[in-house]
Amino acid sequence: MSRLLFIVLAGSCSLVYNVATAQTPAGGPISSADVYIDSVTGSITPNSFTCVVKVNNQNDDDSQGTMVVVLLPLQVEKILNIKKNFQRKCTPTRNGPYVGYITCELGSLPVNSPAHPQPPKIIDVTTSPSTALPGYPETCSAFIYSAVGDIDKKNNYCYWPPDPDQPSCPFQRGK
Repeated sequence: MSRLLFIVLAGSCSLVYNVATAQTPAGGPISSADVYIDSVTGSITPNSFTCVVKVNNQNDDDSQGTMVVVLLPLQVEKILNIKKNFQRKCTPTRNGPYVGYITCELGSLPVNSPAHPQPPKIIDVTTSPSTALPGYPETCSAFIYSAVGDIDKKNNYCYWPPDPDQPSCPFQRGK
């Protein structure tokens, strides 16, 4: 009888172990963030162009090594101002006399969830007007990525002005 009880207990322990570990892949637990562009808006004045980008993270893991690239209008000569609500730096990249884009280091973004709401990170860039006007409109766009795997890559890019025929931002798609 004791031998039968030992076999039943051993089998039960094995079953519990197999069920408990069935969701964990051989390489270990899955880590996945969902960094996303919440919005990109632009505004034009006679002496400047402003692009405002809001980003955040959802899903179940914090993002790490998060970066945002903000693409500026064609042939912008000067960055007049960069405002942001985070500590890390934003770096303009020049191509000859023009600034083509800005790269911002966000580092870690905690998960934004109903239980733990997180305010979006905001990048507000004001530039001189494009010297390509009036032939090319002033536009801007943003792309976000992180070192943690991203579960939904469709929301990592957004542009302004919005195109009703090809919405790119979550807010344009009604997300």
